[in-house]
Amino acid sequence: MKKIKLTQGKCALVDNADFEWLSQWKWCAVKPQGIWYAVRKAKGYTVRMHREILGLRYKDGKLRR
Repeated sequence: MKKIKLTQGKCALVDNADFEWLSQWKWCAVKPQGIWYAVRKAKGYTVRMHREILGLRYKDGKLRR
């Protein structure tokens, strides 16, 4: 496991295999409804790190819970 630094003094633990790929972006820590998420901005919308890892895309029809 490796750490990716986020804003607000937070970090995300990611698998070694995903670290280099995820490190190409600047990630932020947000807490929209009491739960912390690692997110980044892309083409005017927000991408959550866990959806990026799973290969889910904006408006893909998959529910966000």
